[in-house]
Amino acid sequence: MPQEETSQNPAGKPRRRWRYVLGAVLLLLAATIASPFIYLSQAGGLAGVLQTQLSNRLGGAPVAVSDVGVELRLPSMFFTLVAHDVEISLDDNLIKVPQVSAEFSPQSLLKVEPSELALSGLDVDLTVDRDGWQQSRAGGLLAAMAAAPRDDGGRAGTPRQLRIDNARLTLRQPGADGAVLRFGDVELSMAVAADGTFVGSLEGQRQTQSGAGGVIALTAIGDFASRDMRLDIVSESFSAAALMPFIPGLPPALAEAGRLSGNASLVVTEARLQAADIDMVSIGGSIDMAPVGLPRLDYDTASMMMAYQRETGRLSLAQGEVTLADGRIIALSADVDGLNDEVVQLAVRFRGNKWPVNEIYSDWPDGVAAEARAGLMERFAGGNLTDFNIEVAGGFDRRTARLEVVSLDLRSGIRDVLVEVGAQQYERLTGIADGALQLRLGAGGVVETLSFSAGVAAGSLELANYPAALPLNRFQVTASLQGDNMLIDDVSLVLADGGTVGVSGVLELGTGWKVAGADFQIRAGSIDLGRLHAIWPEWMIRKTRSWVGSKMPQGRIEDLGLNAVTRFDGERPRITGLEGSITLSDARLELGRRIPAFTNLDGRLTITENRGEIILTEGRVEGLDLATGRIGIHPVIGGKPPLGSTDLKLTGDIGNAILVATRLGMAKGNGIDLTQLDASGKAELTVKTAFPIRRKLQPDEIDFDVTGTVSNGTFTGLPLQADAREAEFRIAASRQGLDVRGDARIFGIPSKVAFVSRKTDDTAGAVAGSGGRATLDLVTAGSDLETVARVATQLGVTGFAGVKLSDLRLDGIADVTVKAAFPTGRKLARADVDLKTDIVVQKASIDGLPIVQSARDVEFVGHFSDAMNEIS
Repeated sequence: MPQEETSQNPAGKPRRRWRYVLGAVLLLLAATIASPFIYLSQAGGLAGVLQTQLSNRLGGAPVAVSDVGVELRLPSMFFTLVAHDVEISLDDNLIKVPQVSAEFSPQSLLKVEPSELALSGLDVDLTVDRDGWQQSRAGGLLAAMAAAPRDDGGRAGTPRQLRIDNARLTLRQPGADGAVLRFGDVELSMAVAADGTFVGSLEGQRQTQSGAGGVIALTAIGDFASRDMRLDIVSESFSAAALMPFIPGLPPALAEAGRLSGNASLVVTEARLQAADIDMVSIGGSIDMAPVGLPRLDYDTASMMMAYQRETGRLSLAQGEVTLADGRIIALSADVDGLNDEVVQLAVRFRGNKWPVNEIYSDWPDGVAAEARAGLMERFAGGNLTDFNIEVAGGFDRRTARLEVVSLDLRSGIRDVLVEVGAQQYERLTGIADGALQLRLGAGGVVETLSFSAGVAAGSLELANYPAALPLNRFQVTASLQGDNMLIDDVSLVLADGGTVGVSGVLELGTGWKVAGADFQIRAGSIDLGRLHAIWPEWMIRKTRSWVGSKMPQGRIEDLGLNAVTRFDGERPRITGLEGSITLSDARLELGRRIPAFTNLDGRLTITENRGEIILTEGRVEGLDLATGRIGIHPVIGGKPPLGSTDLKLTGDIGNAILVATRLGMAKGNGIDLTQLDASGKAELTVKTAFPIRRKLQPDEIDFDVTGTVSNGTFTGLPLQADAREAEFRIAASRQGLDVRGDARIFGIPSKVAFVSRKTDDTAGAVAGSGGRATLDLVTAGSDLETVARVATQLGVTGFAGVKLSDLRLDGIADVTVKAAFPTGRKLARADVDLKTDIVVQKASIDGLPIVQSARDVEFVGHFSDAMNEIS
């Protein structure tokens, strides 16, 4: 037996050691399991634990907990303590919480520290009062949750975490009629560490009289001690109505901001905003700007994207856009730099899609530029400003509160605006306007860029000194500023009948935008001459415009192209250069009241090197047809006055030609009073004239040179009581005299005619009607002797050697030469005429002679004059 016991001892010792180990583990496990229960026993049970933990989370506030229930969740082994109607004492206020729950995980159970402590069903009614909101029950609760943990010695206490869910929050303004703001389904979570750092969140749904008012959620992380915080805000269809009383500093214009959706992130350091990022959209709100005299704007949507950095002093509004209820869009973006400096740098961009002009008038601020508003309303109505953009860059001086604009850019369109404008020559222009404008101002308000294009369609133009309004299809203006020059790309008018007038070129600008010079290209086509004159600017080529207006009362411009260079260095514009061409048709030219008018003129005016030349291809002058013609003007510019000249080829009846001569002052003073003639026959004339170009031109100011022919002409009322028939004349006339040569039947006798009239030396430059000398030579051959005797009697040769021609019966052939000389410029008497007649008679028979009674085969030569009669 002893031997057996000795052999068993070595195996029993290890077993005993394992039993000790197992017992120690079981004892430790039992202690671990028992410790919470011991703690619960020492803390007063489950109610005591819950009461202690809630008091710690509220900074030591007294808490009263009655019944506590336990919930266990498997298999996670989480259990929850739940208490109802918990009372919390905060100073003099008692708060009743419908339900408080403490959730323990297996790990937190060992520490007897709940992983989460929640207050549910809390109804918070908070009076928003700057001075006393923390003394309210709800305010005290919120302050206790947010306070940094501290022990009794003022040292940092233990961390705490608290959550409020399924709560209701009511915010009130002081007073019986104070505004009320209600939230439901509020969830608040706050975790505060021992060092004062915290993480919190708040989410709730706003309750309005019309129902749900959207959701707002706030998340914050920060440090109570340093007053540093990052706050993130997220809203979804959150109603912003009636928020103004609860948000101090909110502009009244945003009191009805509709429903907000979006997010905002704020960074606060030492209680000062350091950075912000905001991206928000508002739907169905309004902006009320009535306090500043502007209208209330109802909008469908409004959005904003903004970033702020205090350290760099930069504010960037990447996008701010408002879509109004009527479809208008307003967008704003801006960059602000140097917010920490004395001078803040600004760059603002504003744009919109359309803005009704009548809406601008109705929204016009009261008392601001009332006269300008009235003037605009009188001239422009209806339509829209479209696609407008405004960009402003500058600096704002904090000390002087002054904004210094460095640059301003404006771009805008104009659509369907009813225009009714007028000034001076252009009394009234009406129509529908559209166009575009671009303007850039530099530092000091200097215009760096300016361009505009505008047109008026389907309207009319009323002009000074023109009887009726001109219907027009379109009036267009397109121009731009480049440096000191205004480029006129197009100023054009298209009338309803197809007529056009246009101007383009360059305006040279001086100090204060005063026009110093101009270089214009003027064009027109298919337009009535009277209309062109009425439309033509009064200051442009003033003298030429005036001359055309008075001398050419009718006609049509088929094509016009002129280049005019003008200087504005005196009281009136001064033309320094003019070139181009004008094609006209069916025109009337009236050089003077007493000068025959040119009618039905077709031709082309060309101006080059300060000379004007009109080539006429068709026309009439007092019944004469114009075959070809040329009118010259020199100089076009600078003449005092300029001189005109013509070279015309006319055809027609010689009677009409005499009418023209009469109107031109050629009818008298050349030995023949053309006004007393009765003439007919085909005439072909070349008329050259020279005259000064002035408004009141007198006939005696016209120097002329006329050459031509008359065929089959008949003239009665000639000097010496002669007439001419079957005349074939060559004519040359001028201020110095008249020369007519040719063949005709004079007194019924075929004759050679030579009429020459010259002014004497002392009257060479005299006016029409002044004195001179004229000669008339008639030569006949093979004429009937009896007819010659009859004509001789008419010329004053009544007989010879006491024999009267009337007593003789003559038969035979005679050659007669008659030479007459007489003064011009006065009515002639027989004594004024120096008459010489030579007669050669052949194979004549004469009866009734004295003594011999008759003679046959008579041949003799006779010479008859006032001084003597001689026959041989």
